[in-house]
Amino acid sequence: MKNRRIKPEIMKTKFLFTVIIPFLFLGCHSNNKNKSTEEKESKSSSHEKWSYTGESGPDYWAELEDQSVCSGQHQSPVNISNIDVKPGNLVQESLDLSYQELTTIKSITNNGHTIQYNFDTEGNFVSLHDKQYKLKQFHFHSPSEHTINGVRYPLEAHMVHHSEATNSYIVIAILVEQGEPDPAFDFLEKYLPVHVGETKEINGTYYFGSTIQEMYGKDTLNLYTYEGSLTTPPCTESVLWLVIKDPTYASASQIEILQKLMPKNNYREVQPLNGRHVYNEIVEDDISVLNQ
Repeated sequence: MKNRRIKPEIMKTKFLFTVIIPFLFLGCHSNNKNKSTEEKESKSSSHEKWSYTGESGPDYWAELEDQSVCSGQHQSPVNISNIDVKPGNLVQESLDLSYQELTTIKSITNNGHTIQYNFDTEGNFVSLHDKQYKLKQFHFHSPSEHTINGVRYPLEAHMVHHSEATNSYIVIAILVEQGEPDPAFDFLEKYLPVHVGETKEINGTYYFGSTIQEMYGKDTLNLYTYEGSLTTPPCTESVLWLVIKDPTYASASQIEILQKLMPKNNYREVQPLNGRHVYNEIVEDDISVLNQ
């Protein structure tokens, strides 16, 4: 497999958490959800209609959204069973991740369903088969939505990328296990809490290039890949999922910070594959940091 340059930082799970989580918390909250993005998990009009419990819970999502496909055949999340995973062929050697060393977080939003960090930059994207998917936002689910061999993790982060040209998505999922504290959380208390319905405008920047250089030079990204949907209404079925195979770690108290700000159990149950396959793909890359 040929080497590719990743313009900064997403290649290792631990790396992802060290870099991404700071982002996610750095800002603070925004309901300005980029319409075209977002796991449409978040259209403001639908925020008030659906929830994770009762008669507005997942069992009723298909009825609550006019254009919902939540009862479709290619839904997410899914359980990933290692005995059924096949050798990869969805991204192969065409996947490139490109992120700036200095990134601007516009805002953080507590939309009542999750904590979401919104970006105001054009410089962060994923390229696949000559198409560009821009990073729009990060958000969290607790416990995890995807399961590995039936195991559900305490936390899952979603990096949502959107292509306007094809109106499709690439979502990178990072599973978080309880373990050693991550230094990236140290600055989080400065910005929290963010209450339901609150948006904090940040327009702040964060440097993480040096951290990557020190810790990760070159690495391999081990992925589970499959074709699915957004995991919240309208459950659009135009998503390529890249689930990082190895979980990252955070302490119990760090995970609890997020859990307290989100609805309890803000996850959707795993959906049937309905003939789809989950693939294991290993992407080898040179990780380089680009200064602006």
